[in-house]
Order: sequence, then structure tokens, then C-alpha cells
Amino acid sequence: MAILTARRGRISEAARPFLQFTPLTDRANLAEIDVYHWVREAAEVLVQANETAAAQDLVDRIMRLLASSDLNRHGPHGAALRVTALLAARSGDAQRAEEAFRQAAIMHALSNEDLEHGRTLLAYGSRMRRVCRAKEARSVLRQAEEIFEHCGSGYWQRKAEAEYTLAKGRRRKAEHGHLSRLTPQEHRVTELVTQGFTNRQIAAVLLISPKTVETHLRHVYDKMQTGSREELKLAFMARVNGSRTLPPDDGTESTNSG
Repeated sequence: MAILTARRGRISEAARPFLQFTPLTDRANLAEIDVYHWVREAAEVLVQANETAAAQDLVDRIMRLLASSDLNRHGPHGAALRVTALLAARSGDAQRAEEAFRQAAIMHALSNEDLEHGRTLLAYGSRMRRVCRAKEARSVLRQAEEIFEHCGSGYWQRKAEAEYTLAKGRRRKAEHGHLSRLTPQEHRVTELVTQGFTNRQIAAVLLISPKTVETHLRHVYDKMQTGSREELKLAFMARVNGSRTLPPDDGTESTNSG
């Protein structure tokens, strides 16, 4: 349930059960596939929730479990390295983030975990875009798209496509719905979502009930062809950026794309 909650963009809500789970990790069997999924998802959600100390603690626990088990280490090691890269990027350590992303991609390739490999490339490409390395980002994000398409993972493929759009600085045809389909109130709700407001905060700003916000948000997801707050943010940013006058695509980062 926490994983689904995170997929829907409710990171703070998803982080709570993950925080409760973290202290039990030392007694868990990482070879159990469900436990492994929880561990890697928990670590990433905790980074997004700015629970960096808990995320780092979980990475350390993963490494201790790997050292004391006969589990194939490449996949879990790659997941731990991806979280290490995200933590380093958040702290401003660009060199460490770069090295960890590269090592994570290698580990996932060695473990034949295509989906996890794609997720690492998506995170890496997203990081490149944010630090004005758009041309490199497009290549990495395109690889991620192809992997997700091969895996049949529509959720992650849409995220990679949205990031690619931001890196390219242009809209892609038929990628998402049109902002023009939103009512004025739905448009305002969307703007507040992209600014990081929770449903309760949006309700307070617009003087409506949280239930009404949820209803508006369901309509927005349908019209924009998105399935989570994070997807909506990316789609909204891509549409807004794409509606502006952009310079020729010469491989440099647009000031409107980050």
C-alpha cells in the first residue's frame, strides 16, 4: 500500500510506514523478494520525503545484509547505489552522485534487472537535466524509455517520456492531455500541486473541502492522462514550457526546461 501511495505522489504519507519498517530491516531476509522490494522502495521514498538520515541508515543496513548473505549482490547493490546517488545529489556532492549513478547502472546491467536498470537511468537522466546537461540527459532518458517499453512498464515509461520532454525543451505529440481541457478551478489545483501543496493545503487556499480537491484531482489526472502527482507535475511543466518560445535545439539546456 505504501508503494502505491508513493506512486500516486503522496510521498509524506508513504514515508510513514517505511520509517516504521526501517528498524526491522536488520532482522529481515533480503533474499525474500517482497522484503527486497520494500527495502529499495523505502530508501527512495525516504530520500524524496527529505528523510535523508533514515534513507542513509537504510542503505547502510542493505550493505550489511549483503555482506552477511549468499544473495546475488548485483541487484540490491545497484539499488543501494542509486539511493546513494540520490542522497549525494540532494547534498550537493555532484562527483559522488555521478560515480554512484554510473556504478548503479553497471550493477543492474550485471544482474539482468531491466526494470531497475531503467529506473537508475531515469534518475540519472533526470539529474543531468537538472544540472543543465540536457544533451547527455536525452541520450540516457531515451535508453530508459526503451527499457521500460521492452518491460511493458507504462508507468515508468511515461515518467521517462515526460523527463525527456523537459530535457528536449519541446512538447512531444500526444504525450499528455491538454491544459485547455481543464476548468479554471482544475487549473488552479494543478498549479498548487506542482508547487508541492498537499490536498489539505490546497483546500485551505481555495476555500473548498479536501474531498472536493480529490474530485478535482481525479478529473485532472483523467484529462492530463497522468496517474500521480509526480507525473502531473512533469506533464504540467512540459506543457507550460512547450507553450513558450524556445531557441533552436542545439543541445544546450533551455532556461525554461529545468
